[in-house]
Amino acid sequence: MPDITSIAASPAVLKAVKAQNDRRQTLDQIEAIDKQWMGGGAADKVKETMENAAARQLAKIQQSKPT
Repeated sequence: MPDITSIAASPAVLKAVKAQNDRRQTLDQIEAIDKQWMGGGAADKVKETMENAAARQLAKIQQSKPT
């Protein structure tokens, strides 16, 4: 399994982080989204997040981890 530095430096993760940062959301906005997410009221956001390129790459890394 790759170390966290190489995971964080991967193109898919960097692209996802940049895209999120470009949204320039306030802490209040982020907390509101988090509250919706935790309450189950953000199905579209959950799907978007869990199916993007970074999520697919992270899932691949997780699956490759020896048990």
